[in-house]
Amino acid sequence: MKLFDLPDNKCYIWGQPNEYNKDRDQVQVIGYQRIAPGESYPKEGFPDNCLFKEHGGRCINDFQLIYINSGTGILQDRGIRYEVHAGHFIMILPGLWHSYAPRTDTGWEEYYIGFNGPELSRLAREISQINTIVLLEVNNSDFVLPLFLTALHIGEEENEENEIIIKALLTEMLMKIRYSLNNNDESKQSLLYKTRYYMETHLKEKIRNDDIARHLCVSTSWFRKEFYKQTGVPPATFLSRIRLQTSKYMLLSSDKSVKEISYECGFSTSEYFCKYFKDSTGLTPSEFRARRPSE
Repeated sequence: MKLFDLPDNKCYIWGQPNEYNKDRDQVQVIGYQRIAPGESYPKEGFPDNCLFKEHGGRCINDFQLIYINSGTGILQDRGIRYEVHAGHFIMILPGLWHSYAPRTDTGWEEYYIGFNGPELSRLAREISQINTIVLLEVNNSDFVLPLFLTALHIGEEENEENEIIIKALLTEMLMKIRYSLNNNDESKQSLLYKTRYYMETHLKEKIRNDDIARHLCVSTSWFRKEFYKQTGVPPATFLSRIRLQTSKYMLLSSDKSVKEISYECGFSTSEYFCKYFKDSTGLTPSEFRARRPSE
């Protein structure tokens, strides 16, 4: 049962978007959308700082927590596609290149909140360390809607008292998510979680299936078959996508040279990196970097 009547689209932006005081917790945006089957996403008139860009996604400066209450969709996290279902959370970290959208045949209903600051950021990063994939499955999530709906109701009026209440509600939500994930052994022990963690912590190295299988204490043949069964792609393709998406993030968030980025992402040579990047995106690394949003 809903606590408040909501239109199909509600969004409150507090303060100036992307302007943060590193010593103070801040809630930047609170919103809600109901996307009907066949309807465009996001809705027309949506705030510019929340939109996805023409070059296939977006990179934001704050943390965002999105809850899908109904419907289905697709999430792209560092080049890997995941199915999104009702009850899923999406946790976006600053500087993470990503994209998500509801399926046209189902639409979806989403609630979201953007935030930053020392304590809220700490909780969000602890969650990301428990579950390196930004799609979160949380047990016993009945607490979610009341907290989101209360925050939306309070968000209609920006003042110091309401801000304190919303930060308290968000803190409670993040702590409950962290607790649920910490007690979800399946999430922490999944093949995909372990494989991804190994790849991302050895990205500069030449990673072979044998190395991953040995790390997981399974046979190489079982690892290849089971990984393909769970993801629909071979481990090598998954690794290439992580390297590509990490390079996109570094091009947008740092001033490192193309050669440095190619090395840190594990490409054999900068020439191969440039060719692979152009074949995959239609742009050279320098052209992609030139299109990053201005500060």
